[in-house]
Amino acid sequence: MLRALRSGSSLPWFWSSGGYYSPQIADPAANLFPATPIRGETCYYFSLIDHLEPLQLAHVKSYRNWLREQDNIDVPPRAG
Repeated sequence: MLRALRSGSSLPWFWSSGGYYSPQIADPAANLFPATPIRGETCYYFSLIDHLEPLQLAHVKSYRNWLREQDNIDVPPRAG
């Protein structure tokens, strides 16, 4: 599993634990999906996932909505 992650050939989606790795996951390698690089000034990787039922898509947010949520977080003023 680590070899696949380091090489960039796979990306994880740990759907059963909210998207994050958990030691309770019985078979972490079953949560790896083939990755495709997009090369430019920075290299990004993406995976297309066909089996969507377990992925809890109700918890996926658009980047725009995430940014709006960040704008509404109360941040204490800096001391100084």
